[in-house]
Amino acid sequence: VSALQEKLLAVERAAREMKLAEGKKELYEQLLEATKGIFGHEICGVMEVEEQTLRVVLERGGGPKFGEFLPLDGPGITVAAWHAGQSLYVPDVADDPRYIEGAAETRSELAIPFSVGARQAGVFDVQSPEASGIPPEDRNLLEVLVSHMAVALTGLERLQAVRTISEKLQLLHHAVAEMQHSRDPRELCEIAVRTASDVLGMSTCNVGLAEGEWMVPVASSGGAANLGRPMRRGEGLVGRVWETGRTLWGNVRDFPYAKPLVQGPLSVISVPVGHEGVFQAISPGDDVFSPTDVSLAEILVGHVHSGLERLRLEAELREQATRDPLTGLHNRRHMAEVLQRELQRARRYGHPISVIMADIDHFKLVNDRFGHLKGDQVLREIAGLLRESVRSCDYIFRYGGEEFVILLPETATRAGEVIERLHEGVRRWAASADLGDLQFGLTMGSAVWDPSVEPQATPEDLLRRADHVLYSFKRRREH
Repeated sequence: VSALQEKLLAVERAAREMKLAEGKKELYEQLLEATKGIFGHEICGVMEVEEQTLRVVLERGGGPKFGEFLPLDGPGITVAAWHAGQSLYVPDVADDPRYIEGAAETRSELAIPFSVGARQAGVFDVQSPEASGIPPEDRNLLEVLVSHMAVALTGLERLQAVRTISEKLQLLHHAVAEMQHSRDPRELCEIAVRTASDVLGMSTCNVGLAEGEWMVPVASSGGAANLGRPMRRGEGLVGRVWETGRTLWGNVRDFPYAKPLVQGPLSVISVPVGHEGVFQAISPGDDVFSPTDVSLAEILVGHVHSGLERLRLEAELREQATRDPLTGLHNRRHMAEVLQRELQRARRYGHPISVIMADIDHFKLVNDRFGHLKGDQVLREIAGLLRESVRSCDYIFRYGGEEFVILLPETATRAGEVIERLHEGVRRWAASADLGDLQFGLTMGSAVWDPSVEPQATPEDLLRRADHVLYSFKRRREH
């Protein structure tokens, strides 16, 4: 077996070992060991591209020192090889102006660039103390060895990418579990931007939710200062994504309708949250986000959309559970919760609270003379009159049948005004309600609790007092 064949077999063995490397450092060490063991070259090193430099990441034999940087716009045989994209051999560095002095004994140098996929990742450098010290057959075999190393490095990076994605998906799973416990759309969006920042590594991101024709920012990984301003449908990148319902990503300068907040290179991912919102991530620099980043962002946003749908459905169910289906007023069950809460608030702040009970006079005659459909219409229209006669902060409940309860927080004097307004409103309404000669009206009674005068009161106390006044009025009319 010739010496060349022995070297070729040794390169094949080294290639098999490199495929088994568990990390980049181990892979580079195997390359340097093989270079010394097979070819006898002790001065060698691996350089990786880092921003606009070549950085020495592993070396031996007195070549370029670990951590040393060579600017890509400067001299150097390794720099020249990287720019050329192919191996560069200098048989005598003393005759080459590109040479940067390294080991004192170096006379000849071979620089072999290597790539990971389409990305030119670095340069492998071999030096010899002899002029023309690296023969052609060794140069060819070293190129083969480096190509095997590049293949193994590509596999390691892909494996690491898979592991990274797997880890991110697992963390996303935990974030989704947290989203499922959120009870508010804003809280849900805050979880989303925090996840995008902490898990997906998107430094600046926000979520906006639709309010009419405006997309209003509600959560930002940078806090309130980075929420930005509302956008109309179709305005800017956010408005365009909202309008089209399609994800857009790339460099901000590639979207002429985008309105960047800062100057300079920016990358963006903008994802619609159904028809309800838009998620957006921004990072300084060009081509920062990969297709994988976009996919992960869309997975996250999909869960945000599902969470918002859940919250909307829950809100509808709660609303249905607390509303009377005929009149649209709050129902009696909800009244108990609201009364208890408002009494506690009145006690805490020392504010009075008033309750009015109202009963429709002769309502049974409405059903008997005109039918139940007319009775339902009367109930709905009286409920509308009640809503028009109170403040937005007041509460109206259908207590049962033709009885209603009005709760007036923070007031001791308005109950009488409301009662007078209702009497007048019902009188005008009855005049045009086509109820014949029926003496239609409302009988009402009120009660006030002032915590500064009376230390304790319960919902039952207030309702009982108002009910007592109401039936006192009814009895007087009957007699």
